Amino acid sequence: MLIDDLKNLKNATYQEQGIINYLLKHPEVVQNASATDIAILTYTSASTVVRLCKKIGMAGYPDFKMRWVQELNSLNAQIYIDTSQELIHKDDTVSSILDSMPKFYNKVIYETNRLLNRGALRKTIQFMNRAEIINIYGSSVNYEAAKSASYNFSTLGYTSNAFHSNNVQYIHNISKRYPGKITALLISHTGENPEMIQVFNNLKKVSIPCVVISGNPDSYLATKADVFLRLYLTENIMSLSNITYKISLNYIFDILYALLFKDDFDFQTQNALKNFIFSIEETL
Repeated sequence: MLIDDLKNLKNATYQEQGIINYLLKHPEVVQNASATDIAILTYTSASTVVRLCKKIGMAGYPDFKMRWVQELNSLNAQIYIDTSQELIHKDDTVSSILDSMPKFYNKVIYETNRLLNRGALRKTIQFMNRAEIINIYGSSVNYEAAKSASYNFSTLGYTSNAFHSNNVQYIHNISKRYPGKITALLISHTGENPEMIQVFNNLKKVSIPCVVISGNPDSYLATKADVFLRLYLTENIMSLSNITYKISLNYIFDILYALLFKDDFDFQTQNALKNFIFSIEETL
């Protein structure tokens, strides 16, 4: 969220930090204020306000204002929860956990959405639509996510496999048998997993497109990939960082599934209807 972006901004100037402090203390001011109004209130300039907006990824102040008001309204409606804080407390009750967890999920999904590059998603779907085989690679807990995603893609009619280790012979042989018809998705929390780097390098040797899903945009895998999809991560175990990672990863796979379904909508809906009729006939 923009509030988090402002709190975590590392390269703010003295004037920009003054604006940040004011907005965090008086978040409601933005709704009815122009960039010039904010500048007057913070003893800065409108250009400094605009520069700050651009530093946190906004196109300018109007873009910042629209997003800020949307997020503030959501926070006031208590749709989200602050994942930078401890989410579980010793005196929590069943009711308080049931109240906070949906807000936690909403926050993780919102942040993952914010980090996902639309162009990267479109390019990923282009690769996947051209493919006959979608192979997903991940080690440890990522392998479990890979298996789940592989199953979901297979229900759409794709040949999809999950792997947790490198197999040079398989990669070489399948690239010869299905040239230009394979897409690989690699999962790595840090983007620096040695096993996944080895897999990646072998895939690239035979020109298989690689989509990397990771939380680290500066990692080896992220910077070398054909497409990079960014996960939302938190670092504190008390903010449920392990669950944050799982929600964000599964959400990305769900988005890819939905986009593939949309691109093949007529076939998928007709096939679903046929399966439904068949299941009814089986019970008669």
